[in-house]
Amino acid sequence: MVGSSGDAIYCNDVSKLFRRRKVLNNVQFSLGKGINILSGVNGSGKSTLFYILTGIMKPDGGSVSILGHDPWVYHEAAMKEVSFMLERPSVLGSESLREHIYWFSSIKGTGIENIKDYMHIFGVEYTLSSSFQSLSMGEMELVMLSCYLSCETPVFILDEPNSNVDVHRRSIISEVIRNKAKASN
Repeated sequence: MVGSSGDAIYCNDVSKLFRRRKVLNNVQFSLGKGINILSGVNGSGKSTLFYILTGIMKPDGGSVSILGHDPWVYHEAAMKEVSFMLERPSVLGSESLREHIYWFSSIKGTGIENIKDYMHIFGVEYTLSSSFQSLSMGEMELVMLSCYLSCETPVFILDEPNSNVDVHRRSIISEVIRNKAKASN
């Protein structure tokens, strides 16, 4: 794969078709470590590109490298250094918020207190004794964002991290992401 040694993410002519509709057409770019933001209109293929970057989906053409690894072939090695938050919050393996935070912390190697600190910043620490089923989409998104931002990975892929969140908290999210990006440089 071509790309400089400083590239954390490299896409070379990536294409993806869904039912004969070309969602991605020869996408090519490289990004350094840290927090990078990809924006575009609804339906432009952002989430599809994120799924390809994280090895969840295979491209129909082209190649992808995450820190020198093809995420489709070497998924575990590629994802070890990436924090990837889906647009729609998903919870695996637990019903309780406390259980999920413990589970997430043990898998990603982040501290539970660090997650709680982000929850406090986003104003959702009151949800700790809740079940995921009782949370609104916005609350769930803020909890998941707290988990992912607590990680110390060199690459963050956040798919629309404020899509379900009220206007006030969107500005807090933006500020926290800017501070995290500054701290990682």
